[in-house]
Amino acid sequence: GYQWVMNSLPFWKRCRVLANTSRLKVLTLLDERSRACVKSIAKEVDVSESVASRDLQLMRQAGFLDDERRGKFLYYSLANDPLSRAVLNAAKENEVDEIMFVLTAFTHERRLRILAQLDGGATRMERLGLESSIPVISLRRQVDKLVRRGFVEMRDGVCSAKKPASRLGRKLMKLALKVSHL
Repeated sequence: GYQWVMNSLPFWKRCRVLANTSRLKVLTLLDERSRACVKSIAKEVDVSESVASRDLQLMRQAGFLDDERRGKFLYYSLANDPLSRAVLNAAKENEVDEIMFVLTAFTHERRLRILAQLDGGATRMERLGLESSIPVISLRRQVDKLVRRGFVEMRDGVCSAKKPASRLGRKLMKLALKVSHL
């Protein structure tokens, strides 16, 4: 089974943890090495040890990293996680800005509710608001962001899901919908 489904953090919060440039660098670094300690990660990512330590703790809590204490040092390594693996695969082909652009479509709980609703088919904006229990002003803002990110299409007041252009977008959509339909 998937360990990330059992994770205490919701999918949107896990995406928010990854939607950070230095944390993406940490992920890439740990993908290149099998493990590293806080001090070496901080040095290579070019952040203070306290920032590195905080980022590593967040990433571990989100299920992206495993840690192991050896003497007085704490070593981090990548956990087996489909979300971080999808982001790492995208990092091999895309610029950080592109990855952030796609990831930020999934960093709000309301956007995931909208995508889950639209997975059932095209829906009028008014009905989408009622079914998702999102206030109209917030709904418009969230739908607009999903339109800009290429996940939703809007025509004559009707919203529909759109197949994302990027492989990362398609993978994140699949993972988000799997989580929302549990």
